[in-house]
Formats: sequence, structure tokens, C-alpha cells
Amino acid sequence: MLEEEYTDGANLWILRSQNYLSDKLHSKLLASILMIYTPVMMSGLFLQLNFHYEVFTRGIFIALVWFALVPFFIQNVFRVINSFFRTHKHIFLNQNEWKDLYSQEIRRIQSPRYMLFGIPWAIAVTTVILCSTYKGAPLPIKLWASTTFFVMFFVGSIGFHGIYILLGTIKKMLDSDIVFNPYHPDRFGGIADFGRFSVKIAFYFSSGALVIPLAIEIVSMRTEYNYLIVSGYVLVSLFVITMFAMFLVPIFQVKNFVDPRKEKLILQARHELDSLIGEFIKHEELNMKKGIEIAMHYYFTYSKLLEIKNYPFDSRVLLEFGLSFIIPVGVAILQIFFD
Repeated sequence: MLEEEYTDGANLWILRSQNYLSDKLHSKLLASILMIYTPVMMSGLFLQLNFHYEVFTRGIFIALVWFALVPFFIQNVFRVINSFFRTHKHIFLNQNEWKDLYSQEIRRIQSPRYMLFGIPWAIAVTTVILCSTYKGAPLPIKLWASTTFFVMFFVGSIGFHGIYILLGTIKKMLDSDIVFNPYHPDRFGGIADFGRFSVKIAFYFSSGALVIPLAIEIVSMRTEYNYLIVSGYVLVSLFVITMFAMFLVPIFQVKNFVDPRKEKLILQARHELDSLIGEFIKHEELNMKKGIEIAMHYYFTYSKLLEIKNYPFDSRVLLEFGLSFIIPVGVAILQIFFD
């Protein structure tokens, strides 16, 4: 019920459009390609042929591929968020608290507040591109570039806003009345998926690396305008910083949640173990029952608590985070290869 409400009844315009086209075309990826990418590329090609001006540099061409993927990625991000909330419903002791938080956060991430950052951000970056790549272009091509890159970076701001919201969401979940199971097979108290969730979102956000070759092109240009070079570095730096924040912030949130609980449980178990050993030593005669009780407490309680991992030193989480850099690394390799 909740999943249908938050995907079919989406408030975010691009998500609503992607859902509609996916239903009509019976293909999420095809809908994503046709929504923005196809009309942008066709109109750009038309202008290039008519005005004999290079509309698609290599950096522009790679950057525009992002348009083919972003509606599909945004749609998948919301399904990942829905799935994360549903599969962790059981850890909330108060189910009404879970439902309220779920409803609140899904609506917050679709809030139009991203425009507060998105509009000035899109205007600033579009201006940089017009003053560099399309400085001497005919007016129709400048109009095409203005519209295309304003929409691109405006949509991209949804990702930055979403990251900001999701970091707060994880904090709110950890601050809620949730179950911490020290004997959970994940050896993180049953909340290891919090870190893996952030890694999944980081992977989708990493698609923004497709714009990096364009930033490199701008930085490499010979220009008297130093702000163009600075803007290119700022664009790349902001992207990299956000990528690491999406991974590191949730990890330390989980660490701050797990560590005090782990320490408290280990100290309690150790105190009980010392008490049992003290009682065993006091008896002059061998007490097999008490000895077995000590052994069972050690192997099934105390030693199991010691096995709780020190977050984030989990090879699976670190591997998944490394895989989230597939797109940025792939783009960098292509850039080096073509250069």
C-alpha cells in the first residue's frame, strides 16, 4: 500500500513522468532514454547540421549520456528507499513511529526545496558553459545549450538535495526506538544494511561523473577568464565531496549507535562471567553444573558479543563502496584513453 502510494502517486515531476512513460512503454530504460535524452540529442544534431557548428564536443557528448540514465536512476532510487523502509519495519518497536517516519521522509525527499539550490546552481553552471564551450556559437545553438544545461544541472540538484535528506533519514531511524540485536548474523546488531543502503544510493549519485569530462574540457581551455577554470574545479570537488559524505556520514552514524551499546553489553556479560567464576572458585568441591554454566555463558554470550564487528571495517561494505566508483573510474579511464 505504501509503496504504491509513494511511486504511483509521486510528487517529484521527473519521477511522475518516468513512472507514466514506463507504464505506457513497458520499459523503464526505454522511457528514461526517450524522456529527455532523445529530444535533446535530435535537436542538437539538427542545429549542428544546419549551422555547421560543433554542438557535441566529446565532453558534451559524454555529459548528455547522463540524461538517458537519470530518470531511470531516480525511479530506482525511490524503489530502493521504499524497499529499505519495508524490510526494516520489524526493527521498530513502535510501528506507528515507523509509518510516520516512512511517510514523512518519502515526502521530504520529493519536496520542491531542491529548487532553492537548483535554480542558482543551474544558472551559474550554464553560464560557465556558455562562456566557454559555446562562446562563439550562433544564437539558436546558445539557446539550445542554455535550455539543455539548465535542465541538466537543475535535475542534478535533486540528487544533492536527496543525499542531504537521506543522511538525515538514517539519523532519524537510529534515533528512533529500534531493536539492537547483538546476536544478529550480520554481526552489527542487525543494522549493517544501513551502511549498504547508503552505498546503493552513492552508486546512483556517482552517475554524475559523466559530467566530469566536460569540466576537464573547460579547465583545459585557454581563456582569460579565471573563474571558468575555478568553476570546473569546484564542480568536480563538490561531486567528490558529496560522494564520500554519502558513504562516511552514515557509517559514523551507525558506529556512534553501535559502539556504546556493544561496550555496555560486553561489560555486563563480563561482569556476569566474573561473578560465575567467583562463585565457582568459592566452592571447595568441583561443581560440574556451575562449570558448564560458565562455559555456556562464555561461548554463547560473552564471545559472541566480542564478535560484533568494529564498524565500518566490513569487507563487504568497503567492497560495495568501491564498486560505487565504477562509473567515475570508467569515465576517467575513457578520458585518459582518448587523450
